[in-house]
Amino acid sequence: MKTSPRRWGLGEWAAVATILGLVVAVLTLYLAVSAGGNSAPDTSPASSSAQAVPDSTSSPDTTQPPSTTATTSTAAATRYLSNQQYPTDAQEIPYFAGYVEAGGSQDINGQQFTRNLNFPLVCSDTSDKFVDYNLGRHFDRFTATIGPSDISKSKGYHFEVWKDDQRVFSETLRHGQSKQINMSVKNVLKLRIGACSPDESVILEREGGGIVGDPQVTGSADKVPPATTT
Repeated sequence: MKTSPRRWGLGEWAAVATILGLVVAVLTLYLAVSAGGNSAPDTSPASSSAQAVPDSTSSPDTTQPPSTTATTSTAAATRYLSNQQYPTDAQEIPYFAGYVEAGGSQDINGQQFTRNLNFPLVCSDTSDKFVDYNLGRHFDRFTATIGPSDISKSKGYHFEVWKDDQRVFSETLRHGQSKQINMSVKNVLKLRIGACSPDESVILEREGGGIVGDPQVTGSADKVPPATTT
């Protein structure tokens, strides 16, 4: 005898629907939580309808105004190297050894120098062809323009510079050539400058020779002794 399948009642179907509803709600909540934790931050530009921040709420300007205090720099003092052992110009340092002519103004490669050292001898001459200056370790730089006098009859002159018995410059310049010298003499006690002509055809220059134009040393004013007449 066959038995007919049992049919669920209304209460049983309601229980199943309730359980399915709970499962769906749990899954929906789980998916929502997962999506919220892994979502990327919103990097889209702000809406153009947003209002601008009023000027009164902007960050204060913390930029410091430029300083009005002038930078204090150490004043420089200049002394010229004299072509005399006993100069009357208080701004000149006398030489204490060697030999140099005082030939007045001289032109070097078209440039005139009223202060200059004039070396008129050939290199084979046995006389001193240099001058020594006592810088006393007071100065920082030595500058000059060197070259044969424009009225020199020699083909050229050889120039040298020594600092405390060490040669630091040596060069031969032909007639019509010139060269700028700008070198440190910091902590130098004795400065030697010399020139002579390798051209044996002119034994002695009567008017022009090897010229060191506008020779000067500079240093800090607080280290250079006051200028005094000799």
